[in-house]
Amino acid sequence: MVDTPTTLDGRRGRPPKPDRREALGTRVEPALRRRLVELAAQQQQTLTVLVENLLRGALDGGATGLPAAPIPLLLTCPMCRYRHIDEGEFARTAHHTHACQHCGHVWRPAIGATVGVRFLPGYQPSATEG
Repeated sequence: MVDTPTTLDGRRGRPPKPDRREALGTRVEPALRRRLVELAAQQQQTLTVLVENLLRGALDGGATGLPAAPIPLLLTCPMCRYRHIDEGEFARTAHHTHACQHCGHVWRPAIGATVGVRFLPGYQPSATEG
């Protein structure tokens, strides 16, 4: 005859399994659980609004936190180190992807719109640099 285990209170059979949350030490009080659910919903709503604003700005050219005018930069191709200068229509058009006229490499130097310039704004070349 097999001896069946007894519980601490003397009943025969297996003791009841503890609640999994209690066994893991992660039992959360109902009020705290409600507050955590509220905070998660607020974070989700904030994230949704942020993504919608970013997408709206990217699609219609609205305010995305990035400057509307292209940022003038001294650009150098990361592959061949050839100087990249936007001229003509590209100097006036906002764009963020640049192609090297020397080797053909395409890269994005920044998140926002940029333009490759010969000199940075405000630079006064000397008479010898012409």
